[in-house]
Amino acid sequence: MKAEFGELQFAYAITREIEDRIIFSGLNLGIPSLPNLRKEGECGFDVAFEGPVVTLFLQYKLPEKLTRNYAREWADMGEKPYYRISIYPADRSAQHNLLAELARKSRRNQVYYCAPAFTDYQDMTDFQKCHMVSAHSVFVNCYGLPYIEGKEEHCICYQRDSDSALMYSQPENVRLEQGWKTVLEQSRQYTYDNMDELLWQVLDMEDIPRTRKERSAKGEQEEEQVSLGRRLDTLTRVGNYFAREGIQLLLLKK
Repeated sequence: MKAEFGELQFAYAITREIEDRIIFSGLNLGIPSLPNLRKEGECGFDVAFEGPVVTLFLQYKLPEKLTRNYAREWADMGEKPYYRISIYPADRSAQHNLLAELARKSRRNQVYYCAPAFTDYQDMTDFQKCHMVSAHSVFVNCYGLPYIEGKEEHCICYQRDSDSALMYSQPENVRLEQGWKTVLEQSRQYTYDNMDELLWQVLDMEDIPRTRKERSAKGEQEEEQVSLGRRLDTLTRVGNYFAREGIQLLLLKK
């Protein structure tokens, strides 16, 4: 049984819900959704803020629900209904390997596949009305996920109310978080000291475009105060880069 709603609908609903839960939480957190960042005044996020930064990368996926005993992973999943999300083969998309690389590069990069633990359209409508989409979604931690290559197909299988999932083609246990609240609590343990440290770390990714000044200044970031204009421009370019790969970048001020 495939999801009866679209990935864009799910992504929009959960992103707005996450933003609202943080902005109105009283935790003094700021959060933009890049690459929709245009200017400070429009997004309610001060790119000049000082102090620790929590960085979240989310890749939204829609699952298929398997309920029959002839499903391929039925035995591995305890002979109970489960959900399965597909991963693009490496020869079609660099998406999965980019997520794995981000997570391995630094524990301060909190990287997750995010998928609903439901497929019915009515559930989507009901959860959206009461702002509970994130509470009924799972977040697969990409830290430690293997790289993939070639045309081989891969998937991740999970169940509601479990703290682990299985990644195939060969079953491998991966960490699973239930609901946004758990992700937020865990993510706040891993922070960059400030926005500039975050930007320089992410800009070190091989394929992210850098300006000539950024390339020449590599290794000298401690000596240079990054201007607000440059910081905003860099954030936008970074956000656009990940958006092209279908990855949502969220920044939280701790």
